[in-house]
Amino acid sequence: MRKGMFLRWLAIVVVLLAAGKWAQACKHKKSSKTNCTNLPGVTTGNGSKKGAGRSGQPVRYMDGVLLYQTPSVAFPSVGGSFSFYLTYNNRPVASDSWMDAGVGYNWEPSIPKLSIESSTELHLVLDSHTVCGFEYDGQSKYLGQDGEWAYIEERNGDFVLVGTNGGEATFFGTGNSNRGKIRQSKSPWGDTWTFTYEGGSDGMGGTKLSGITEPSGVGWTFEYMELNGRLSKVTASRGSTTLVEIELEYYHDSTNDGVPGDLKEYKIIEKGNGTDIERTYHFRYYKAPFNQSENPGTDHDLRLVVGPMAAAWAVYKEENATTFDDITADTLIGQKYFDLRVEYDISHRVVEEEVRNGGSCSCGGGSATGVYSYSYQVRGGSPGGDYYNWPKYAVQQTNPDNTVLYVETNEVGGVISKVLVSGSEKWAWVNVYDDYGQVTEVYHPSACDAGQYS
Repeated sequence: MRKGMFLRWLAIVVVLLAAGKWAQACKHKKSSKTNCTNLPGVTTGNGSKKGAGRSGQPVRYMDGVLLYQTPSVAFPSVGGSFSFYLTYNNRPVASDSWMDAGVGYNWEPSIPKLSIESSTELHLVLDSHTVCGFEYDGQSKYLGQDGEWAYIEERNGDFVLVGTNGGEATFFGTGNSNRGKIRQSKSPWGDTWTFTYEGGSDGMGGTKLSGITEPSGVGWTFEYMELNGRLSKVTASRGSTTLVEIELEYYHDSTNDGVPGDLKEYKIIEKGNGTDIERTYHFRYYKAPFNQSENPGTDHDLRLVVGPMAAAWAVYKEENATTFDDITADTLIGQKYFDLRVEYDISHRVVEEEVRNGGSCSCGGGSATGVYSYSYQVRGGSPGGDYYNWPKYAVQQTNPDNTVLYVETNEVGGVISKVLVSGSEKWAWVNVYDDYGQVTEVYHPSACDAGQYS
């Protein structure tokens, strides 16, 4: 569909939403979905559906963030489980900067932390894709925003998040050199996850995470021996038995595939009965300067994800390759030896991705393979009093089968409407939100008339 037609579609949807015609045209339906966090033993929501704005592929509709996540490692534990993984964020919101959390540029480990934005605002950061806001109520608490019902209060110099289930997570306060880092997470039944920091200087006056102890007896250790003290190894054990090792390798020299400090490999080694099972995920990046047609990315922009099967196949097929590192990015792309290939615009938003293995992108699995393309629109003006039902962002997603999906999201990424177009056929979905950002009404294609779109 041409750009002009997309803008006309956007204008029609805005008018319909403003007039409340979706509610008149669709039958009333409700849905709910449990909130998900990486705070073991603690919940922050009340089980309401949020209408998260992401595609079937790992792209966030509101801002074009690549929602890639490495495979997670977790073990059953009473009261909940801690899960370790890395998330990648191409930072389109702050396109003139990059993030360095010690695991490669623009990568973030799944260690909960509290970002102290100001004296009246706190952000709970669960990974680089999941951030929950808390605002000071002017009395004694920081209240959860956008449908999060937990609250944070200060106790004995620490910040304590009180979950909706009665569980609590404690973070170092502003007077501590490790300010904002998590100290412990405790379920309502007293099951406790303890985080220790003896891993050497973090370069910001504090110390690095050295270990996590779970109530099940599983212990995690963290080692920092790679480039400039980056995380190099994570080990999960129970007693003297090693369960899993995770090894991280980085680019040490500037190459066509990455610069020093970029994450190069993420290896999971499962231990058991004397036989190790290894899975290695390889990462290739763009290198400056950016050029939309010839080099659609710049330093630290993730270009290729190559999983274990694709990498093994590449080494097997390429006769001149002794190791995976011998194979150039051009060959990987030309011969389709990858799981995910990504292109960006000048603002670092994803504009094209090619999925070769839908189950290995850690985005839910089962995704249709092929090329997806994206274009973005941002609406001006003000939402007035209907903040969560005001369409701030609009995205056009073209799918591998040439169907087109149009999506609108609100300010915080919640999907307001979706329209799928296939030839002359159209299907619509609509979410309606309350004043707290929770979905209260869901309208499906069987209840909606999408024939008004042209």
